[in-house]
Amino acid sequence: MTSLADSAPHFGEGISTSQLWSVLNAAPSGMALLTAVRSPENPELIVDFRYRLANQAHAAVTPFSFDELPGMRVSALFPTLAQHPFFTQFADAIRTQQPSRSEHMYQADGLDGWFSVRVAPSGDDLILTYDDITDAQRAQADAQRHAQELRAIFDASINSIIAMTAIRDEQHDIIDFRMDMANESVLKSNFMKPEQIIGRRLLVVFPGNRDNGFFDLYRRVMATGIAEESTQYYRDDFGLEGWFEVSAVRQSPNQLVVTYNNVTGIKRQELELQRTNERLVQINDSALSGIAAYTAIREPGPDGQPGPIIDFVYDSFNRRAEELTGLKASDMVGNRVVQLFPHVKTSGLFDKWVQLVETGEPMRYTSFYNGQGKELWYDTQAVKWSDGFIQSYIDISASVTYQRGLEQANQVLRQANENLQQFAYVASHDLQEPLRKIVTICGLLIEQYADALGADGHDLLIRVHRSAQRMTVLVKDLLAYSRLATPEVVREPVDLNLVLSDVLTDLDQLIAEHSAVINADSLPTLQADSRQLQQLLQNLLSNAIKYVQPGTTPQVHIRSTLHSREALALLLTPPESSTITAPAYYELTITDNGIGFRPEYRDRIFGTFQRLHTASSPYEGTGIGLAIVKRVAENHGAFVIADSEEGKGATFRVFWPAESINV
Repeated sequence: MTSLADSAPHFGEGISTSQLWSVLNAAPSGMALLTAVRSPENPELIVDFRYRLANQAHAAVTPFSFDELPGMRVSALFPTLAQHPFFTQFADAIRTQQPSRSEHMYQADGLDGWFSVRVAPSGDDLILTYDDITDAQRAQADAQRHAQELRAIFDASINSIIAMTAIRDEQHDIIDFRMDMANESVLKSNFMKPEQIIGRRLLVVFPGNRDNGFFDLYRRVMATGIAEESTQYYRDDFGLEGWFEVSAVRQSPNQLVVTYNNVTGIKRQELELQRTNERLVQINDSALSGIAAYTAIREPGPDGQPGPIIDFVYDSFNRRAEELTGLKASDMVGNRVVQLFPHVKTSGLFDKWVQLVETGEPMRYTSFYNGQGKELWYDTQAVKWSDGFIQSYIDISASVTYQRGLEQANQVLRQANENLQQFAYVASHDLQEPLRKIVTICGLLIEQYADALGADGHDLLIRVHRSAQRMTVLVKDLLAYSRLATPEVVREPVDLNLVLSDVLTDLDQLIAEHSAVINADSLPTLQADSRQLQQLLQNLLSNAIKYVQPGTTPQVHIRSTLHSREALALLLTPPESSTITAPAYYELTITDNGIGFRPEYRDRIFGTFQRLHTASSPYEGTGIGLAIVKRVAENHGAFVIADSEEGKGATFRVFWPAESINV
């Protein structure tokens, strides 16, 4: 571009004024010759400029023609100029007598754009040349913005990306790559920032590329131009190691773009999943149960929705299933169940499977298999899996055979027990009359003929009398015990407070003999057979009163607590906790200060004819009382727990079913 500053030294050298103006007015750049206007108060201060000359390009941005501008002040046309960097540029040029160039946006005085301005001073005169560069500036800004957007996209990629240039030897073979560009994602893959690798050689920063095959892949892509992908394990001496998934694309004969990700976590999960699958296959094949997986086959439904199930296809069939059925997995997997075994439709088994898949409710059932020369019974468990189910089964043929034999034996045993109970009932009843006569006669002999019998005879007769009395008690207890097994239990609301009152009346003589103290809390109303409940309470109380140390006053306390099923399950331990079936239970606790018993006898004491004392012991008893307690409890769905230590008394806890916790 030729400016007034460039032309000024040559004015008058063979060029006419008209020719010079023709050149200036033809120029596309705005041009003007300005003279500084200084402050009268401070001549050093430039306050404005005045036009001396201006070409047509400059006049076009003003309301005047170029020949009207000389003599006009610049501030009259551009009042905002005094506050703009351009004015500072003009004044500095006059002050320093040095030319300068600048580019600024000017949005005032009817102008709106970018301008490139050059000034050349000569004393107080200033030659101004400028161009409107708005389009170029906007194009540059657009290019920068586009480049920034591309860079943002480049850095926002979840994939790590490196652009590289091939480094070749004298034979034009690629010996390395220079990394020219890298996005921010390289940090998560290589644990290095982009600026740490840009400009450096690939094999210097990541030497492991040569050993794991990536470098050969890059050279191959550069040679063929065919993009390639690969996943390899990487390790180098700098501590970087892991699995990397790489894609390489040639951009030009010497340019390569590599996109990659550190997939160590995913690869480890894949390897772990593979190992898990292998273990599951081993477990599946080593299982003692036959296991088979099935997928439903459905008819097409409306609007592409799945329709009803019409069959199932075998997905897997483990080794134990082969052994149990005599079938081969190779003959089963991939084939339809109904086609292989049509009877599953008519047996109702197919409908069970459909219900299982549709509802998701697991099921367990016993199935019979008759095929391959085998007749087998299976205990089968089936659970929903995807749009199908998994079925596991074990051979229970021996168990079924045994169970049938056991049921037959139990039937025989039940009949024998019934006969035995009937015999005990009849025998006990028939023995009472002879025993009563023996006791009566022995009593008369002792009272009326003691002197005639002599001392030895009298002693023998007393022994017979006592034995007959004990036998009478035993027969009565045996009769009471047998009665508990023969009749049906009729349950009705029974006030335990009234039952206790009757029991205390029956035991008043025993209580008086031992000076026993009986304390009872308010007791509940139970659903029970009144007579049986009285037997239970009477046996527990009589034992508590009789079995005390000599010289000790029996102290008995009865209390009641209501427990929910859940609370009781936490309170008890197996096997007692396994007997909890009712919604709630009353706990009746009878605590005494008697002689107690060893903890190892806590179950034994409830057996029939079980006594913890010898025949010569001062404590009387037949060994049937606690057996009656247990039988009464069982007849009502209750259970009894005994706790004691020898010499420290005993606690009997009777857990009696209640209808609800709100009883």
